[in-house]
Amino acid sequence: MSMNPRSALDRLIGALEAFHLAASTAQDPSAPSVAEAADALADAYIVYDDVVFTRYGVEAPLDVYGDDEDYDEDFDDDYDDFDLDDEDDADLDDDLDEDGDFDDDLEDEDDLEDDEETDGETLEDEEGLDDADFDDGSYEEDSEEGADG
Repeated sequence: MSMNPRSALDRLIGALEAFHLAASTAQDPSAPSVAEAADALADAYIVYDDVVFTRYGVEAPLDVYGDDEDYDEDFDDDYDDFDLDDEDDADLDDDLDEDGDFDDDLEDEDDLEDDEETDGETLEDEEGLDDADFDDGSYEEDSEEGADG
C-alpha cells in the first residue's frame, strides 16, 4: 500500500515543527531531543521524496546525508604530524634564482651560445639538405607535378 503524497507532506511538516521546537528549546545543540527530531525530519523527508517521485515522477531538489558509520575518526589525526611551518619538511625554494623568482630556463647561457655559433651558417639536416635547397623553388615545382599527375 502506497502512501498518499498529501499525508507524506503533512508528516514532513509535522517533523519540521518538531525539529524547530527541539532546536529552539534545547540548551545544547547536541542534545538527544535535537538529534531525535533531526532523525525524524530526515526520515519524513525521505518518505515524502519517495512518494512524490513515485506518484508524479518529480524529484525534490534536496538530498539527505546521514552520519557515515564508516567514517574513521582517526583519519583527521593523520594530518596532525605534518606541520606546514616546519622548515625541515621540505625545501621549497630550491628552484628560486638570485632574484627570488623561479628560474624558467628560458635564458640559459648555453642556449644563447648555441644561437651565436649558428648565425650566418647553413644548417644541414640528417639527409644532407640545407636551407638553400628549399630556396631554389624546386620544392614548389615538385609539389605542382604531384598535383597534376
